[in-house]
Amino acid sequence: MRYDDPANADVLAAINAGHAPPSILDVLPGQRVDVQVTKRTDEDYPPPKPKPFQGSGHRLGAPVPAARPAASSSAAQPERASINTRFEVDQSLPTTSVQVRLADGTRLVCRMNLTHTVLDLRNFINASRPENLTRPYSIGTTFPNRTLDDNAATIESAGLKNSVIVQRWV
Repeated sequence: MRYDDPANADVLAAINAGHAPPSILDVLPGQRVDVQVTKRTDEDYPPPKPKPFQGSGHRLGAPVPAARPAASSSAAQPERASINTRFEVDQSLPTTSVQVRLADGTRLVCRMNLTHTVLDLRNFINASRPENLTRPYSIGTTFPNRTLDDNAATIESAGLKNSVIVQRWV
């Protein structure tokens, strides 16, 4: 509080007299408190430095847009009859983790070999969420935004090693 501001005079006078004003210290009348006052009238006031946000975020609004009738979008989705939802990770070969952010807001982590394909990644998503088979979707990278259209591309050749993939409804 500034000493030269008349609005602060009563509060500062009470503190200097050894009394804790209940209006600013949230104490009961007669309650003992230790108050230390430092007079810094000869210093410039340094405003507090802002700290970056360290909490967790939450998505607002509807996480899944309303369902639309599926048009013939076979280019965005592999043929449903040929989807194989199983693949094995060979621990003797180089592996990576790919984080998948689903359109409903949930996140999955897929452990894969670098020789697995984008189709294997789609199959992992379909095995984790079978309801994805009822609606066409696309998958892509975060930054730079790039849609993963080539299902035959390997994880390594598509540049997906230790990356984040986002599912979007089409």
